[in-house]
Amino acid sequence: MPKKLKIGFLPKGSILRYLVGRLAFALILFLCIDFLLTWFISRQSHISDWSVGDLFALMIISQIFIVCGFAVLVYFGVRSGLRTVRQLSQEIAERNADDLQAIDIRKVPTELQPVIAHLNDLLGRLDESLLAQKRFIGNAAHQLRTPLTGLRMESELMLAKDDLPEDIQARVQRIHQVSNRLIHLGEQLLALARADYRLHPRDSFKQLDLVALAENLGSEWFLKLREQQIDLVFEAPEQAVMIDGSEILLEELLSNLLDNALKYAKGANKIILQVKQNPPSLLIEDNGCGVASEEHEMIFDTFVRSA
Repeated sequence: MPKKLKIGFLPKGSILRYLVGRLAFALILFLCIDFLLTWFISRQSHISDWSVGDLFALMIISQIFIVCGFAVLVYFGVRSGLRTVRQLSQEIAERNADDLQAIDIRKVPTELQPVIAHLNDLLGRLDESLLAQKRFIGNAAHQLRTPLTGLRMESELMLAKDDLPEDIQARVQRIHQVSNRLIHLGEQLLALARADYRLHPRDSFKQLDLVALAENLGSEWFLKLREQQIDLVFEAPEQAVMIDGSEILLEELLSNLLDNALKYAKGANKIILQVKQNPPSLLIEDNGCGVASEEHEMIFDTFVRSA
C-alpha cells in the first residue's frame, strides 16, 4: 500500500499552518472575484464599447483593489498568528528573577519550540547550579555556628573574670562582638538557605497574622534594646491583620531592620514597631540620627553601609 504523504512544511501548531488556514479562503475569494469580473467584462459587455485605455484602467483598478484587500488580510492574519509569540514574551517579562521554572512548550508555536527547549535546558542547568550554591551556603553556615558559639561562650567566661588587665579585656570584648556578628551572619545565611528559591515567591506564601508575628519578634528584641537603653514601642490594632506571606523572610526582614536601628541609629532612645491595617503594612521608626539624603539610594546596594 502506498504511504500517506506527510506535509512536513505545515506541521501542526506552526504559525505557517495557522496563516495558510486563515488566508487560503480569502485568497480563493479574491481569485473568484477577479475571475467573475473578467468573465463579466468579456461576456456581458460589448468589447467595441470599450477603448484600450478603459480596459487598462479597469484592470489596474481591480488589481489594486485585490492587492490592497489581500495586504490588509495578510497584516491582520500575521498579527493574529503572532499572538502566541506576544503572550510568550509577556509571560517571560512578568517572571520574577528567581523564577527558573521551565516554560510550557505546549503553548509555543512549532517554529519556536527548539528555541524554548534550549532555553528550558539552560534554565534547568542554572537551577541546579543555584541549588548547589544554596546547599553549600546552608552547610557552611551550619558547620560554622557550633565553633562560633563556643568562641562566644569562652569570651563571655573571660569577661566574667574581675582580674583581667584592661588591654586584654578590651581585646576579649572585641572578640565577643565579632563572634556575635558572625553568629548573626550565619543565622541570616541559614534563613537564606531555607527559603526555597525554586518556587515562585507566591507559591510559598501562607496566611499570617502580621500583628502576632511582629509582637513575637518584638518580644525577642525587647531585652537587647533595653540593654542599650532603647525603648521598643509596639503599636498595632486589637484585631488580627491577615496577609499572605513567607514567615521566614518576614522575620528576617524585621530582624535586619531592628538590628540596623540598634547599631547605626546614633542617639536613638526609642524604636517604634507599628502594624497598620489599611493597607496591611509594617513600620519601623527610630529617633536617631537618620540617613543623609544623598545616601538614600546608595544604602540599598549590597554591602554598602551609611557613613
